Amino acid sequence: MTDPCCFILADCCSNLRMDDCLSIEEILPGMKSWSAKIIVQEKRQPATASASPTRYQKLIFVDAKGSQVEGILFNHAIQVMGPRLTVFKRYKISNAEVRLIDEKYRTDGLTTQWVISTKTVVEELPDDTDMMPTRFSYTMFKDLAQFMEQKNQFVDILAVVISVLPVTSFTNEFGTGRVQKFVVINEEKLPLQLSLFNEFIDNEGQKIAENMNNFPVIVCRRLKVKPFNGIALSTRKDSTILIDPPIQEAMLLKNWATENAMLFVQVIKDKSYARYNPDLFTHSSQKFTLIYFLQSTQKFAWVRASMSFENIFQRYWYMACKKSFKAIDASYGYSYSCNKCSEHQKATPRCRFDVILSDKSGRVTATLFGDLAEKLLTYSALDAMQYFHKNIELPLMHVHEALRAKEFAVQIQPAASHYGDPQQRYTILHYYESNFAEASTQQTIESPGSFLLESPLQIPTAETQDAQSPITSVQINLASKFDEAATPQANSPETSPELISASKKPKLA
Repeated sequence: MTDPCCFILADCCSNLRMDDCLSIEEILPGMKSWSAKIIVQEKRQPATASASPTRYQKLIFVDAKGSQVEGILFNHAIQVMGPRLTVFKRYKISNAEVRLIDEKYRTDGLTTQWVISTKTVVEELPDDTDMMPTRFSYTMFKDLAQFMEQKNQFVDILAVVISVLPVTSFTNEFGTGRVQKFVVINEEKLPLQLSLFNEFIDNEGQKIAENMNNFPVIVCRRLKVKPFNGIALSTRKDSTILIDPPIQEAMLLKNWATENAMLFVQVIKDKSYARYNPDLFTHSSQKFTLIYFLQSTQKFAWVRASMSFENIFQRYWYMACKKSFKAIDASYGYSYSCNKCSEHQKATPRCRFDVILSDKSGRVTATLFGDLAEKLLTYSALDAMQYFHKNIELPLMHVHEALRAKEFAVQIQPAASHYGDPQQRYTILHYYESNFAEASTQQTIESPGSFLLESPLQIPTAETQDAQSPITSVQINLASKFDEAATPQANSPETSPELISASKKPKLA
């Protein structure tokens, strides 16, 4: 319900002339006969209302004092007035309908809305300022992990675009679409991939691509944080991308980009943006989950646990495509066309093995792949393969001994279970050695709801689980049951271990 005071103020201002410009703060719901000078700060893509066929497009206006207000166009006004309102340009707007925004539709903390209709007076003004009088709040790249897959949370970033990747098509449960990825970076020197979808490609994406020689700086508002190659960003329907906005932070970042051109060349050459970067996760505010409270619906989780694999008899490698890591039933060095990347490759051994992660609340089985696996194993995949073919077990006593005295911070994600195994399996994305001083500064989540329990809870320990479990201390999977061609989980390496039958333990070949 409209505040009665608004009508009183509206009556008091009804005699204002259109030449008398007010600030945004002075223009209240219900006010008539007013004018204001504003800059279009941002302009969203047109959208359709969820409960009706009504089309709308939202904008944000800012005045010389830095005050903001939401503008909105409906249906026919989108085609008529939309092209007349350009981002970063100055206008004098008069006599738009002013109303309060329903609480459930409010964004960016704005409570008042100007309805721009085909009758609204909109006059473009000459630019008389170099800078837009507004400031944004940006999320640092190292803080993005806490927003991963949070449905009702989004982030704003400031970054420079250093590479434009090709447009690709996709099909999902909502239909077909297009996506284009852009490589972005800032002073943190942590490159990320930003995905633009559909209309964003044709509008903002095209403008960015045309300006790549000038290190385009972008302010992105209301982005999703996705678990792709660790962390990636993508647009939402209500996202906004501002290209080279006239603000001080953007100018400073463009100067930094000019001075770091050689860094960008190296990032693009190495394609480091396409690999997992642990620096995006190893933040002092990182939250950890007790193993007992892990849920298969979590996209990823951090646990603080010990690692062991002394009682798991396995061969530590599998044959794969060097590029896609897809398993292949072929001899070392055999040339073939990969069924996943569709390129001609040579079969190459890749390291893979299972470990048991244990903390005070329980334990789970997790799989290590590639460089992470070789780092813990202290042997390369080629070494493991050669020991296997010589029918000699890897000498790992020094590894097992060292692991008994260590604790690790481990990032894991759920993996597909095979062979009817009721136990949830996990893939290790990253790990680093933890210590008590570090643990004391980091929060442990004792429940999936991200809150500490108010009453004592009997949490089963690893020892009590041993007593209750019918599984022996030596965990065995039969190699004959392993399907190398099993489809891996999206955005993860192959998740099935290739282990050896206990009957073959005396002889590895």
